[in-house]
Amino acid sequence: MDTVTYTALIGAAFPEFETFTQNGVTVERTSDTVVTISGTPTANTEITVPDAESSSKMVTWGSSIINDSGRNGLEYQIRRNNSYSDTANGITLTKSGSGNVGSDWYTYGSLELNFTTATGKFTSIEIETSQIYDGGNWTKDGNTLKWNGTPSNSVSLSGSGLYLKGVSSINFVIEMPTVSVTITPGSNMTKTTDSGDAEQTGLTGAMADVVYTAVDGYYYPTDYSVAEVSGIKVTRDSYTQITVSGTPTADAAIALTAPTAKTTPDAPTTATATDCTTADNNDGTLTGVTTAMEYKKSDAADWTAGTGSDITGLVPGTYYVRVKATDTTNASGNQELTIKGFISYTVME
Repeated sequence: MDTVTYTALIGAAFPEFETFTQNGVTVERTSDTVVTISGTPTANTEITVPDAESSSKMVTWGSSIINDSGRNGLEYQIRRNNSYSDTANGITLTKSGSGNVGSDWYTYGSLELNFTTATGKFTSIEIETSQIYDGGNWTKDGNTLKWNGTPSNSVSLSGSGLYLKGVSSINFVIEMPTVSVTITPGSNMTKTTDSGDAEQTGLTGAMADVVYTAVDGYYYPTDYSVAEVSGIKVTRDSYTQITVSGTPTADAAIALTAPTAKTTPDAPTTATATDCTTADNNDGTLTGVTTAMEYKKSDAADWTAGTGSDITGLVPGTYYVRVKATDTTNASGNQELTIKGFISYTVME
């Protein structure tokens, strides 16, 4: 087949995954932003490429960010106030410098508009206006001022003679911080193959859920608990399964508590056997096999659950009775019982 290349859009990246091959077709993540598919298929093959995940967000300030006595919001903030804080997105605008800002925003002396972000870093900022005379230290593109530079949490627009009129919006692209999650499993548990990786990096949102099951002979008790770490929590789904999930607020390393070993009860002692009484040898019985027990003939492959009533119609042989396994206990040892065949006697005179 021709090599197929997928490229993530700007502001997005492919999560890390191991190269895999399916029916001769190989899927490889060659970089954060590129995945290639190539090879010679040996059969009809359907390939699913993992979604690229956004590592940035767009924030736009429009003229309605504040409406003070009918004034245009952005113009009012920049021309009359010294600061504006967008708490929802963590962006703050402050004005400084010795310049005066007149009705047409023409500056005498120096003027700085400082943008800072508390979350992530700016990768681009655009101020859309109806008129620009001087773009200061930013790029002037028609009636838009643009900044693109090394990602930073602080960017300034400054210049003497800076002239802006009719600001309609300020558009920000913010590179969001990425975090990682590392899970250390306890002993006697296994990660399911179709759940997320135990180590996940480059996360900007929720992690992929990771599911662990207890191995045979172990269980997660009802009070199973692991402390939450930076937004990552562990949920007990059942006696056999737990799930690690959440949206990390920082790099998170979480160690899972091992499941509990099941106990093994003693073999029962209360069951009894009755021998066959006819030449057909098919009326033997087991008595005292409760619903908590199970039984089988010694050469049988499977166990049969007890009903609490006498078990009838049994042929001669050795039988085993045990307490059934539960969510928290193993099956017990075996009580061994023997049903004998019928023996007829002929009295000679």
